[in-house]
Amino acid sequence: MFPIPPRFLLIILLFFGAGVLGAQSENCADGVDNDGNGLVDLADPDCDCRSRDLLAIVETMDLSCGGVRLTALFPGSLDLQWYRNDTAIVGATGDTLTFVGNPEGVEFGLRYARDGECNVTRELIFVAGGCSKEDCANGRDDDGDGLVDLNDVLDCDCSTVPEITEGNLIPNASFEARRDLPECQGCYFSGEMLPCVDAWLPGNSITTIEHVLRCYAQRINSPFLPYVDLGSNASLIGGFAAYEATQITTIETAMVELREPTVPGGTYRLTFNLDIAGGDLIEMSSMLSGEVFQNLSWYYSAVPDSTPYRFRGRDSLIFGGDWDNWTPLDSVAIRVDRNRQLERFQIDFTAPAEPIRYLAFGGAMTQALQQAEVFFDYEIYWVLDAVDLRQVLPPRVRPEDIDASVTRRAIVENAGGEACRRGLLLTGREGPDYRYQWYRDGVALPGATAMSLSIPSDEMDGRTYQLRVEAGDACRLSAPQIARPPEPFAVSFSIDSLQCGGDTNGRIVPLVEPASAVTSYVWRGRSGTVLGEQPVLEALDTSLVRLRLEDSLGCPYDYEFQLPQPPPLSLTTGAEPVLCTDADGNGRVLVDFSGGTGPFTFFLNEAGVPRQRAYRVPRGTYRVRVVDATGCAVVADPVEVVEPNPFTLELRLPTTRVNLGQRLSVDYVTNRSLEDATFSWSPEGWFDCTDCPSPRALPTATDTLKLRVRDADGCVRLAAAPVTVLPTREVYLPNAITPNGDGINDRFRAYLGPAVRRVQSLEIYDRWGGLRYAGVGDAAAWPEPTTDLNTVSGGVYTYRISLRYVDGEVRQRTGTITVIK
Repeated sequence: MFPIPPRFLLIILLFFGAGVLGAQSENCADGVDNDGNGLVDLADPDCDCRSRDLLAIVETMDLSCGGVRLTALFPGSLDLQWYRNDTAIVGATGDTLTFVGNPEGVEFGLRYARDGECNVTRELIFVAGGCSKEDCANGRDDDGDGLVDLNDVLDCDCSTVPEITEGNLIPNASFEARRDLPECQGCYFSGEMLPCVDAWLPGNSITTIEHVLRCYAQRINSPFLPYVDLGSNASLIGGFAAYEATQITTIETAMVELREPTVPGGTYRLTFNLDIAGGDLIEMSSMLSGEVFQNLSWYYSAVPDSTPYRFRGRDSLIFGGDWDNWTPLDSVAIRVDRNRQLERFQIDFTAPAEPIRYLAFGGAMTQALQQAEVFFDYEIYWVLDAVDLRQVLPPRVRPEDIDASVTRRAIVENAGGEACRRGLLLTGREGPDYRYQWYRDGVALPGATAMSLSIPSDEMDGRTYQLRVEAGDACRLSAPQIARPPEPFAVSFSIDSLQCGGDTNGRIVPLVEPASAVTSYVWRGRSGTVLGEQPVLEALDTSLVRLRLEDSLGCPYDYEFQLPQPPPLSLTTGAEPVLCTDADGNGRVLVDFSGGTGPFTFFLNEAGVPRQRAYRVPRGTYRVRVVDATGCAVVADPVEVVEPNPFTLELRLPTTRVNLGQRLSVDYVTNRSLEDATFSWSPEGWFDCTDCPSPRALPTATDTLKLRVRDADGCVRLAAAPVTVLPTREVYLPNAITPNGDGINDRFRAYLGPAVRRVQSLEIYDRWGGLRYAGVGDAAAWPEPTTDLNTVSGGVYTYRISLRYVDGEVRQRTGTITVIK
């Protein structure tokens, strides 16, 4: 006999079941995740098996809130293994399993195996009338499962939020039968509509379990017997589930009006127990291979007069309705097999905008049979029970919203010179509407409901304390707090002394063994200022520092340190100004050094230099650094080497843009007497005197005019100015002459601009190309002064003249002149 609540809805549907024994890498019987996939034993697909050749049936006996005894029926020579919530109970391999404790809500499993095949059956235990839950806060085993308070994980777990639900909206959720109606007492035929089950409107017939057993037991071989106790008054609905060959639709349904309509947008949960009891499909399953599932669909409607069913005979419509006002809600698939076990299904959904007033269910053809093109009416017996539809309200408080952290603080129990004895104060966090309960080793401490808990030193015995914080309907547990006396330890110190005088590179490292014995490090200076709260203190100088260590209970251990000062390095520097010229580098940096450990390395502006008492340098800023053999370094303050009377020199030009051939007067200004100075002008070739104080310049090309002066002290200064030479090459050549002896325009000659240095040659040709004149020099002219002007014939003549310019360039020009007589 099975301890299932004795009220069911049975509907005849088609279902198929077959099982395959999969290859098993999981051990399946040791309670350990062997293959590392996070799934243990039956929860791992490796351990799932459904052999239809092995019968797996479990009988429940001696069921109470204090325990249950489970027996395997017909074990024969099968190998057995018992499970609790899919995890193997190691060693439980006998025909009978005895469980001591509250079995309510526990799912037991039994696995049969023989010759490489196996089958599994699961049994979810419900105790009639329910069992009391663990109080979780009184230190007693309230539900008789042998587990007290936090040790009863099922009842006192804070990891999930308890759901807040409204009442069941399904009237007559377990299909109670009407016994006061005569038509429900006799044997009647399928197709008759009888109100034998309150609130439900079926698509075929209504009956009770007694009716089925009395009127149909012989024909259907009583497949319902494993579900009920024979002495109970369980009810069920039975009938035919038929499918039309052309429209694979359900015609066997049942409808119920909800106690109240759903709230639009609300979250709802529909749960129910379901199993396949028998029928044609189980026998027909041999037509297909593999597992076959039968679907059960749920529908909803807001129209009160809708009838979600129709029943069609072979040739005529007996009665019917339509689905026009019905909307599919969801479907579930149940495996077709020969096991007699109810399986709990759950459908979560959000209510539509139009309130749901009616709910209906009906079967659907299995997909496997559609693929096999099996289109005909067939019978199947199903069991439906404990239909529950509730609105699920959001939690007011979630566990993660609760702060269950706990702080530890020592309680001083003595003073003076006695050895440190301290208790422990555990304190939770304050929160809105928080409720507190303290536990020791998982068992509630009655009355310990304050935010803090004091543990005296004589109770520091290694036991574990926890705080459970409740807010609203949620709770959260603190991390375990172990109360034990301080662990003895030994401490030594690793000290790195100051390397150099004035350094801050000292370092102190406490070496605690075992390290876990010390929970606090606080470093302070002489004035009490906190320097650090880490084990290692660095960047120390010679100042006094103090360290306080504290053990797990806050007992203090004080230490004091002062690092010695090593002999310092001493370095001072000075400077002498530049005597004459910065370029000669005759300023000096003076060095006075003592102390340290040789050999020494000297640096002047980070450039290595030999050790000297003075360094000759040009003007500028200088820093001296010295490093001794131990790596200690000293850096002097920077010194400035100056030039008291800096030699200045500046060129003064009347213009920096000149025409080619234009002479330029140059001058300069200075702040020193240059009476005995030497001068050097450049570029060479511009000046009539390159070492004179004030020469004249004839620039021949764009360039920089430069002056270098060395005074009587040897100081040298340079001055420069850019000069731009404009390439103007002015020459006037007349195009006619009147050689009549009046002294005006009697001769042809070149009138030269300043850019021309000299006339290289001048040639005159008559119209027949005969050379009439050839001359050289600036005075070259035609006719020559010795020529009788009356002998010069009038006409047109050709000239060719070659000119050399001051920049050395030679150019030729040609043209014609007319002699007018």
